[in-house]
Amino acid sequence: MRRRWARGSIQKVGKSWVGQYRDVQGRRRNKVLGDVSKMRKSEASDALYDIVKSFRVRHESCTFGDFVRGVYLPHYHRKWKVSTISTNEDRLRRYLLSEFGCCPLDTLTRGLLEDFLERRASVGLSFSTVDHLRWDLRQIFALAVEDGLLKGNPAGSLFTPRTARRNLKPVMEGHHVQLLLSALGLRELIVVRLVLIEGLRPGEALALKWGDIGPDRIGISRRVYRGKLDSPKSHRRSELPAALSIGTRQLLDRWRLISPDTSPEGWAFPSETLRTPISRDNLWRRAVAPILKRLGIGWVNFHVLRRTSQTLQHRLKTDPKVVSDQLGHGLGVGLNEYTQTSVEDRGQALAVFENFLAGFESVTKVSQAI
Repeated sequence: MRRRWARGSIQKVGKSWVGQYRDVQGRRRNKVLGDVSKMRKSEASDALYDIVKSFRVRHESCTFGDFVRGVYLPHYHRKWKVSTISTNEDRLRRYLLSEFGCCPLDTLTRGLLEDFLERRASVGLSFSTVDHLRWDLRQIFALAVEDGLLKGNPAGSLFTPRTARRNLKPVMEGHHVQLLLSALGLRELIVVRLVLIEGLRPGEALALKWGDIGPDRIGISRRVYRGKLDSPKSHRRSELPAALSIGTRQLLDRWRLISPDTSPEGWAFPSETLRTPISRDNLWRRAVAPILKRLGIGWVNFHVLRRTSQTLQHRLKTDPKVVSDQLGHGLGVGLNEYTQTSVEDRGQALAVFENFLAGFESVTKVSQAI
């Protein structure tokens, strides 16, 4: 069977020979091969053949590393955000490319991949990391099947080993929250409140400009990740503004009075140069972490703050849809990944359910007596 990249054609465009062909993913490509005055058509055909041949050789001896670097990553770079690219490439390089990089793609069987996940789980990798590796493998091999490099996906039925370590997902109790909010300086207090109460992601909070902040709402149109500006993680953030609490708005009014640049384009939380937002890691490490350690709650981080926001509002019976829209994620993500229920919560729910059933029991007894 002829591969989809095995054909090519030569055309004269202006004063140049242009080769047309399809790459390993079937996309049309054009390549200027040389000047008509300096190259015969047969020579241009030979040059195009060398290009097409490279794809054929690539198919015949494609390694896992070749495919990931040459096809998989370029393909998904079009979809992933900057933060996702950085995280995913680091995980692929550290675990998958170091393990399978030199292996021919068609030699990797389901058994080998299962053993790999089991070994990674046994050395203490978290459930989340192992689960992401499983998903990476399924996605990589699915693309290889689409490109005709494999007949089937050996990672299609992989599952995350039960031995993978599940990390605890702590949340703050009410007294922890009060303790923290009473100990922070004005700038740090506002940032923590924006994450804890307003439910913003830290990159969204630190990327705010004064023009984004209204009397009762905040427009979320950007975020900062590792010093680089990007669009919000959730597309809905650019369409649905976040509500602003009265307390946070009052603190922002105080902060505005001492901020160096309060123009609409001025950063609400600028770095020392005033040209960029302050670094999230610097802010936390220098101004927040020492206070947390002194208060005995050094385990708190930005993730804990957002998880606490969702969990405490769940206990207050706030509409889950309202909470999810405010935090900028899907309803299922909010309930499954962020909300943590306590034994006390579940005990109260059982008591209500038990009393509900007891009412049926009493009605039944009266009916039987009659």
